[in-house]
Amino acid sequence: MELNKIKEQISEFIDKTTFKTEDISVFCNETDGNIWCSIKTNEPQLLIGKNGEVLEAINHIARRFMEKGQNIEENSPILIIDINDYRKKRIENLKNLAHMLSERALFFKSSI
Repeated sequence: MELNKIKEQISEFIDKTTFKTEDISVFCNETDGNIWCSIKTNEPQLLIGKNGEVLEAINHIARRFMEKGQNIEENSPILIIDINDYRKKRIENLKNLAHMLSERALFFKSSI
């Protein structure tokens, strides 16, 4: 699916809510081929929710919305919605934690 069309559909989806966005950008991650939709807003806590629950729900709805009428193959790219870089920061924190724990396991020569 074309990135401009995805941006258009996500914008239309968000416009149907009461949330105001500053910017919506869509790009394809070259390393894994997934499609990232980055949304900037002044009220991220409302769109993210507790522990990212609202963001997960929005992401699920958007994926179903995008799949409607499409022939989705098993290896097709995944749509990932990110609000104010929340997901990117969480992924980076998990990578840092995994790296720290692996260093710790090597240093103490034990499993962590």
